[in-house]
Amino acid sequence: MAKFINQFGVYLFPNRGISMKRTQHEITTPMSLSLGFVSLAFLILVSLISVSVSAHHGPTTSPALYQTENLIRFEGEIVGVLWRNPHVRMKLAVLDQNGDIVEWELETTVPALLERVGITSDLIKVGDKVKAAGYLSMFKEHSVGLRNLLLPDGREYAGARTDLLWSTRRVARTEQKIDESKAEVALQDADGIYRIWSRWAGPSAGSPGPASDPEPLRVAGYDHLLTDKAQAIKAAYSPVSHPVLNCGPRGMPELMLTPAPIEFVSGDNQIFLRTMWPGPSRVIHLDGGEAADTAFAKHLGRSVGAWEDENTLVVTTTDVDWPYFDRSGTPQSDQVTFVERFTMNEERNRLNYIATATDPLTFSAPVELAYSWTWIPGEVGMDNECVEWDG
Repeated sequence: MAKFINQFGVYLFPNRGISMKRTQHEITTPMSLSLGFVSLAFLILVSLISVSVSAHHGPTTSPALYQTENLIRFEGEIVGVLWRNPHVRMKLAVLDQNGDIVEWELETTVPALLERVGITSDLIKVGDKVKAAGYLSMFKEHSVGLRNLLLPDGREYAGARTDLLWSTRRVARTEQKIDESKAEVALQDADGIYRIWSRWAGPSAGSPGPASDPEPLRVAGYDHLLTDKAQAIKAAYSPVSHPVLNCGPRGMPELMLTPAPIEFVSGDNQIFLRTMWPGPSRVIHLDGGEAADTAFAKHLGRSVGAWEDENTLVVTTTDVDWPYFDRSGTPQSDQVTFVERFTMNEERNRLNYIATATDPLTFSAPVELAYSWTWIPGEVGMDNECVEWDG
C-alpha cells in the first residue's frame, strides 16, 4: 500500500506570544573587565525565548532557527573553537550582570565553504578578545548564529554582503590556492567521471532557486504541483524536525541538491558516489540491478545506472525511505522515483546534472531540477565527518 513516509515528530517551539520588533542590544564594557558584560535587556530576552533542546545546525540567517529580527551584540573571550562539520563553532565567555562567566556558542557556516574563500582555522584562537553580533537561537540556550566578529587585530569577519559594525577592515576573502603538484597529479589521474567534482556551480536554468541561495530548494518553485495532502504535510513541517540538524544523514534527493562536492569512485560493477555530508556513500549498480536487491541504505534508495554514452551516466532510484524532498519540508512518498542524468561537457571539466522526480502522491506532474559542478584539478576536501559539541 502506498504511503507517505512519517516525519520525525520534533516540533518547532513558537515564540510563546512574544512580540519582537527589530532591535539591537550593545553594552560598553568597563575597562576593569577583561570579558564582555551582557546587558540586562539581553538576559531578559534570553530567559523569555530560549528553549533547551538538542544541537541544531542550519543556516545562521534562517528565521525558522534564529531570531533574525533581533541583532544581539556582546563581547568576551574565545575559550573554544571547533572547526568541523556541520558548522564552524566557537565558544565565547562573557560576564553576566552578577559577574558570573557564561559561555555562548557562536555558530557560523560549513568549514569547506569558509576555506574556499581563504578563511581558515587560524582566523580565531582561544584567548582572543572579540566583539560578536548575531541572532539568538530559538532552540538552543546560549547559542547565537554569528553575523559579525571583530578580531583582536581590528579586522572584522562578516558575510560578503553583510555591513561591518565596528571596523573598516574586512577579513579578506581570497580564492583558494591550488597546489600545483596536486593539480598535475589530478590531471594525470583523471578518468572520466571518476574524480572529485568539488566546485558546486549552483542551480541552472529552470531550477527553483537563485544560484546565490546556499540551500536553493528552500525556494520551492514546485509548490503549485503539490497535491492537497502534500500541501497539508508541508504546512505542518517544522525545520527543527530535520535529522541533519543533529548530524543525521541526508536522504534522496536533497543529498544531491545541496552546495557540496561530490566524488565518483569506481567499483566492481558499481559506482560509489560520495559527498561531504554524514552517512554512507550512494551505491549505483551497473549490473542491470541484480545486486540492488541486497542490503542498501534506505534513505538513499536502490540506484541502478547505465552509460548512455561515454560522457553521460543515467541513474534510476526507487524504494527511497525518506520523508523529505527538500529542506523546506516538501514531503515525498514511497512511490517517488528519480531519474538522474550526469553529463560531462566535451572538455570534461563541468558536470551537468538533471534530476526528474515522479511521485503521484506528492506532485501532479514530474519535477525537474538542474544543477552542475565544475572540476578544479588538485582541489580536495571531502571530509564528511559531523561532530556535535557537547563539551
